[in-house]
Amino acid sequence: MADQPETLFAVAQSLEKQGDWAGAADQYRAVLAAQSDFLEAHHNLTIALRHLDQTDEALLYARSAAEIAPDHPTVQFSLGVSLEHEKEIEAAIEAYKRSVDLRPNYVTALNNLGRLLEVTGQIPESL
Repeated sequence: MADQPETLFAVAQSLEKQGDWAGAADQYRAVLAAQSDFLEAHHNLTIALRHLDQTDEALLYARSAAEIAPDHPTVQFSLGVSLEHEKEIEAAIEAYKRSVDLRPNYVTALNNLGRLLEVTGQIPESL
């Protein structure tokens, strides 16, 4: 059935792989209309919206994903990226810290965390 969340999600992923971020975003929204707690759709829509420079809306979906899966390190990392895009630096630092707490060897999260700690003058903590 065409309106099944999994089918819609597969279409969205296909559009994403083709670089059609607007089409993918529309499909991820359709997934969420069919199943509002579909974590991967929230997460992937966040990324698609960032590619479309719709960072304020991306942050809404990043926050939704973090509410659904507060203990998912990638979701926390993505929340940090979205917060950083919206210049919510202290909140981004906290999201990156949460991501690293959940996955201590998460190199990209460690890098982003260290960079933000450095630019905010929190040098000792960044080491």
